[in-house]
Amino acid sequence: MKNFKMGLMALALTFAIGAAFSTKATAHKKAFAGLFWYQVDASQKTVGAPIYSNDTKAQALAEPTQDCADVTSTMCQFGSTNGSLPTGTSAAGADVDHRINTTE
Repeated sequence: MKNFKMGLMALALTFAIGAAFSTKATAHKKAFAGLFWYQVDASQKTVGAPIYSNDTKAQALAEPTQDCADVTSTMCQFGSTNGSLPTGTSAAGADVDHRINTTE
C-alpha cells in the first residue's frame, strides 16, 4: 500500500510539473492602431479633415500623395487616433510612428 501511495504521489507530481511548464509563451507584437492622417502645413498644423483613415504609417506611405515619402525632416502628414481634430491643431513633436515627412 505504501508503494501505491508513493507511485500515486509521483504521478501527481509529474502532472503538476508538466502543467506548470506546458504553457506556451505568448509572442507580444506591438499593436499599431489605425490612424487618421492629416495634411500638415509648414508650421506643423493640421489642414482640413483626415485624408486617410484607419491606416498604419506603412499603409499611409503606400498611398499616392504629394511628395510625402518620409525622407526629409519636414513633416507633411500627421497621424492621430482622433478622427475629428480641428483645423490648425499642432502636430509638432509627433512620435516618429505618427508622422510622414516630405521627399524634398
